[in-house]
Amino acid sequence: DSWQFLALWIDRLGLALIIILVLAAVYFYLWKIIGGNRPAIVSFFKSFSASFALAIKENAYYKNFTKKHPRLINFIKRRLSAEGYLGIYFTAGFMICAFFLWGFLGVVEDLISKDAIYLADLRVVNLAASFRTPFFDRFMLFITDFGEWQMITILSLIITLILLKRKKISQILSLAAGLAGGSLLFSLTKIISHRQRPPIIDRLYSIGGYSFPSGHSVMSVIVYGFLTYLFIKSVKKWKAKAAIFLGGIFFVSLIGFSRIYLGVHYPSDVLGGWLLGLFWLTVIITALEIQLKYFPFKNLPVFITSRKFFNASVAALILFFAVFSVVFYQTREPLLLFGESKSGQISGVSLPEDVFGVLPKSSETLTGSPMEPISLVFVGSQAEIESVFSAAGWLEADPITFGSVLKITAAALFQISYFRAPMTPSFFNYLPDNFGFEKQVGSISDRHHIRFWKTNFTYNGENIWVSTASFDEGLKYLITHHINPDIDKERNFVLSEILATGFVKDYRELQLVAPEQGQNQSGDVFFTDGKAYILFLGNKQYLKAD
Repeated sequence: DSWQFLALWIDRLGLALIIILVLAAVYFYLWKIIGGNRPAIVSFFKSFSASFALAIKENAYYKNFTKKHPRLINFIKRRLSAEGYLGIYFTAGFMICAFFLWGFLGVVEDLISKDAIYLADLRVVNLAASFRTPFFDRFMLFITDFGEWQMITILSLIITLILLKRKKISQILSLAAGLAGGSLLFSLTKIISHRQRPPIIDRLYSIGGYSFPSGHSVMSVIVYGFLTYLFIKSVKKWKAKAAIFLGGIFFVSLIGFSRIYLGVHYPSDVLGGWLLGLFWLTVIITALEIQLKYFPFKNLPVFITSRKFFNASVAALILFFAVFSVVFYQTREPLLLFGESKSGQISGVSLPEDVFGVLPKSSETLTGSPMEPISLVFVGSQAEIESVFSAAGWLEADPITFGSVLKITAAALFQISYFRAPMTPSFFNYLPDNFGFEKQVGSISDRHHIRFWKTNFTYNGENIWVSTASFDEGLKYLITHHINPDIDKERNFVLSEILATGFVKDYRELQLVAPEQGQNQSGDVFFTDGKAYILFLGNKQYLKAD
């Protein structure tokens, strides 16, 4: 299911980007083998194209087809010709627009039919929230401000003033059309979709309006994408063009990710916003290229004659943009403090097993498909859980960070130990696991491990936690583990380890589900008798061991 979710993102976002990267790689390879001789590369492509076209023309099937369908052939030739305004420019633009519009409508269809992207939305928002830190909270608030309408307006004024000085009236009109059309498109779509934003408890700042699509994503693609286009057109070196192109993609992607991180949009909102923005950006760039080539403006007047006035105006707007961005950023404080519980109001139950009358009985994949049934239920504080596992010789897994990913990659490549290796996130009731413990057996490939989720229930004033345990017995793709299918054996091992510490006051068995066989999110098969154990931990004086 997780691979299906990833495949849908790639499908919707773009094979176009993949094709661009492949063509760029071919170009750079030819550049290298021909020795950086650009005319030679152009000559190579022209020669290849001519040979390919000649081979098609001489084909017997092609000749017969042209005789039977002369109008169709002439129509195609006109669409691929550079002579008229409805030729290759219009055709290429139309096809790219259709591709992005098809992707956007595909996201809409996925949301209506509640496909994988829809099912994963809330889980991804909760997963992103689990990586929050005070630094990234502030950083993402700063980044997201570059998609706010105030910042977009000021930046557009700066661009307009510079273009006005250079008599680029066509570009100014295109930017205006991009702003007006983009705002209209996403506003109407929001009204039609009426999709509510993610739960307020997961948001870092207050915001109103509907959720789909992300207006920040739409407008950042249009404005920063158009600015990227202008920069690419203004430079001649391909290295500079590539750097500008990749920089534009990175910045727009960062703004989109900030909306998910801050909890104000679902991933599908951002994806839909990108695709809608790319559709409209392609429309205005195609229209601009056709107008410049076939209908250029002539004898344009000079709108700004004073260099001092121009320099002072641009400098003032840039200074205002910088000051406004800082002031705007400083006036917004996150609603949630880092580390605050997102599990909602705590409520009590008559018995710990009563929670499964409300909550799921199994962990979930990213798209919500059930995985391993809950095998162990703990009643106690987090400090008590940490003390119990510390006494049993288990170590708490490191959170997923850039550093821990590098460490686990090195450990996997060289088959060495990493006793606190991070675990692949798993979900329960839409939430990623809070923490986990592990005990390695030899290298990083083999380890006992258990994941914990804090529920929003208590029993006699103590928190109720659910967990799943399994044994890793090998690596898959160097990024995840292969589990032993007998998860009951691992459940019983963890139970014996905990009971040996003497920190369990009482425990009892629960037939949670019927015996079953299933698969986890990486496709590993497991089987179980469906039993779970409820453990009541010791007194609160047991603190986490040093």
